[in-house]
Amino acid sequence: VASRVSRVSRVASRVESVDSIHSSRDRHAALLIHIMYRYHTPCSYIVTMASQTSSSDETVSISPTSVVGFLGCLLTVTTTLYYFATPSDLKDRSSASRSGPYGPPNAEFDWCEPNYTVHPHVAEPVNTLSSLLYVLVPVLFLKLHGGTIDLPQEAPFCLGSMVAIGIGSSLFHATLRYTMQLADELPMLALVFGAVCGLLRSTRPGLGPWPPWILSALFVGLCGVLLCTDRFDEDGTEMAVHAACRGILSCSFSASFLYIFYAAAKLAGDDAAMLERRRAPFGRISPPALYRRQFLVFVISIIGWIADILCCDALHDLPFGLPFPQLHGLVWHGGSALGLYYILVLLVWHQRLVDGFVPRTEMWCGLLPYLVETGKMQ
Repeated sequence: VASRVSRVSRVASRVESVDSIHSSRDRHAALLIHIMYRYHTPCSYIVTMASQTSSSDETVSISPTSVVGFLGCLLTVTTTLYYFATPSDLKDRSSASRSGPYGPPNAEFDWCEPNYTVHPHVAEPVNTLSSLLYVLVPVLFLKLHGGTIDLPQEAPFCLGSMVAIGIGSSLFHATLRYTMQLADELPMLALVFGAVCGLLRSTRPGLGPWPPWILSALFVGLCGVLLCTDRFDEDGTEMAVHAACRGILSCSFSASFLYIFYAAAKLAGDDAAMLERRRAPFGRISPPALYRRQFLVFVISIIGWIADILCCDALHDLPFGLPFPQLHGLVWHGGSALGLYYILVLLVWHQRLVDGFVPRTEMWCGLLPYLVETGKMQ
């Protein structure tokens, strides 16, 4: 891919403008190169991300502004699909779906996986089982770090939120009921709020206790409205207050998610510079390399989430008799669970460095890094 990009960029540089290219294929390729290199968007980072993950240069980090640019585009698409312009077939599948033992599906979404094909009590079996990966991640994290390293004060809350996400997501995909959908969504909001509070406490100590108080009040208010008000009135019209709170939930989640990745990108570079100045070993993987890995995993996961919504019919009619790929369950659930583990290790690593310690990384089964304390900085 990098070779092809380089070749197309040389072709584009030999013409005065994109419009002077007669071939439609060359014109589109040149336009892509023009955007990537003229405006320095993070697309160029995505093209080379896989090779950078195994690069010998462990100090190369992704620019935080590039992260915001690329991830912001993806989150704009996901927020639009999730709340502002949900595809009609995503909602129609829910209303026309087969009724299970929990009553007819009334959740806002019925994902692409066929319903009740394996067990009469589980609407989406693959999505239901893969949701339990969010429960497995905290278990593995505590197994690898328990008793060997002191965790930040936000870590227990974030780990508990991940367990709640796994349970709520499993119930949602098993029942397709709206109350279980909220049991999936609200812990996700709690998780990103907890991570934001931890990052602000570390990077903006001058803010004091205000961020936790403000985000806690927002979370409690949203929970109160969404759990205690009806979604529809007697005429079947969606209640304005309920709908507004769902919009606030979606937008605040995306904004928090984007801030976490922006701040983590900056911290990864700062932590690598600190370790280099102190001549401290980072172990099997450096902070920038770990950030690149989790960023790539999350990008693939989000693209899988989008494709499962927009390409559902095509995914059920793949050529050569290929089976339905289960993008939501395997790519989104599996990838995001792995990415959450990576970024949790990265944030704990930063906090230990701030506290004056020098953890190094080891690898479990060649896939999961974990931290080992080596003492205090000199």
